Amino acid sequence: MIDTDKYEGHTPAPWEIHGERIHAQDACKIGNVGGKIATVIEEINTHLIADSPLLLEEVKRLREELDGREAYIKRLSEQLSRATKWAYKQVLHNDSAMMNFDDYVWGEEE
Repeated sequence: MIDTDKYEGHTPAPWEIHGERIHAQDACKIGNVGGKIATVIEEINTHLIADSPLLLEEVKRLREELDGREAYIKRLSEQLSRATKWAYKQVLHNDSAMMNFDDYVWGEEE
C-alpha cells in the first residue's frame, strides 16, 4: 500500500509535458512564490513523479479487485433471481405465503 500522505500539497492537475519539462496549470504561481515554499512543493511533486509507476500499479490492482467484486455481485444477483423464481413457484397459489416471502426477502432488515 502506498503512503499517499507524502503527496499532500502537490501541484494540482492538469499537468502537461512540453519538451523535457512538465508544466502545471498554476506553474507561474509556484514560480513566483520562490524560496522555501517553492522548494517544498517541488520536492513533493518529485515524490509524486518518482512514485508514478507504483501509483499506476495500485490503480491496476484496484481495478482488478473491483472487477472481481462486480463479477461476484453479478453471480449473487443471478442466484437471488433464481431463488426468487423458485420460491414464487412454491407459493404460487398461496397469496399469504407470497406476501410473507416478499416481505422477508425484500423487506427491512430486522
